Amino acid sequence: MRLAWPAAKKAAKWAIKQCGDLGLPVRLCSSYELNYPHKDNAAYNSFLYVAGLLAAKEMAQQRGDA
Repeated sequence: MRLAWPAAKKAAKWAIKQCGDLGLPVRLCSSYELNYPHKDNAAYNSFLYVAGLLAAKEMAQQRGDA
C-alpha cells in the first residue's frame, strides 16, 4: 500500500473535483449515461465514488495522511 497511496490520493482528489452540487460525480461516462443523457447522476457511478472515497480514507488513515 505504501507505493499505491500517492496514486490513490491523486485519483481521490480528481474524483472529488468531478462532483456537482449534490456532492456526487456528474456526467461520467458509463452505459447508463449513454442511455439517459438527460440525467446528471447515475447510481452506479455514485456508489463507486462513495466506495472509492471510503477506500481512500482508510488508506490515508493507515498512512497517517490527514
